[in-house]
Amino acid sequence: MFIKSLFSFSPYLFEVLILSLVRAFIAIDVDERIVDELVKVQEAMASMNLDIKFVERENIHLTLKFLGEITADRVNGVCDVMRGLKASPFTLEVKGLGAFPSVTRPRVVWAGVGEGGSNVIEIYRFLDSGLRKLNFKSEGEEFTPHITLGRLRSDRNVRSLSSFLMNYGEKVFGSFIVTSVRLKKSVLTPRGPIYSNLYEIKLV
Repeated sequence: MFIKSLFSFSPYLFEVLILSLVRAFIAIDVDERIVDELVKVQEAMASMNLDIKFVERENIHLTLKFLGEITADRVNGVCDVMRGLKASPFTLEVKGLGAFPSVTRPRVVWAGVGEGGSNVIEIYRFLDSGLRKLNFKSEGEEFTPHITLGRLRSDRNVRSLSSFLMNYGEKVFGSFIVTSVRLKKSVLTPRGPIYSNLYEIKLV
């Protein structure tokens, strides 16, 4: 079942899967209109002379579960778990900016979610429960839905960044309909990660 689904969704990837480990994660892709708005935020932060590595436009997404490097048979199990997901399409609002561990000590800068956040958490909990049975590490109740925009490498000008994030705490960047959840492959390169879709579950 998985072989057929994977081949139909991304035929050129199957041989790679069975020959090597796959760095993988499960995610929700973000609507291009909202990505446009988030790129504007990145451009504003770029003017602050921060020591930050931004997520490339084509890689902006909402991670549901990072799986690490896994073998082909583990990919098979992940797809089995995903196939059990029963969820309908829902509206997801992208709202506010924040940072981990906090806006006053930012290391990872992100955009948050408003409406639809509970749907994301429900999907995460379903996946987390199923994947735990396959011996994947659980994040428990620590999961916070977010869209990573950049990672800081030092504290240069972080006070300016903290003020910026606080000012955008309630900013609404837009809403979109979530219609699918995707298993993605990440290939690390000197220029940054390159993502490919391995498997997709439609919400119906």
